[in-house]
Amino acid sequence: SASASARSALNSVRDDIRQAKIIYVGNGNALSFTNAPNGKPQEGNAIQIYPTTSTNTYIRYYVNPVTRQLERKVNSSATIKPVAFYLTNSIDFRAEDYEGNALTNNQNNRLVRMILEHYQWEFPVARAGVGGHYDYYRLQTRMTRRAIE
Repeated sequence: SASASARSALNSVRDDIRQAKIIYVGNGNALSFTNAPNGKPQEGNAIQIYPTTSTNTYIRYYVNPVTRQLERKVNSSATIKPVAFYLTNSIDFRAEDYEGNALTNNQNNRLVRMILEHYQWEFPVARAGVGGHYDYYRLQTRMTRRAIE
């Protein structure tokens, strides 16, 4: 079930990135998003994806620090959809060049690295909480837009 959950999260983010016209990496939550500043590594807990060249329409993925979930929000909807659960890392998205070096600007032909570290209760019949048994998983992938402009 951990693999299925991770695959579902990956597929959702990948499909949105592939169709994007503009992508920004930075920090955000359900209410706001801030691009990583130029001159600094383009990384953070959120990614904002624009399916068109209009910046009025976007899809935002971000890690909620309270629920420890990767959440998806579309600007036109108040609905927030959890995509991945039980995350342990805080920098989940990073813009890179083709060699894997972190970018410090909004380079057009960049890749987006997504890292999800999460845990899952190992034995549902065992004790939960402190002293319980959990498995740790790390999913890492790199994605880019299909049409680089």
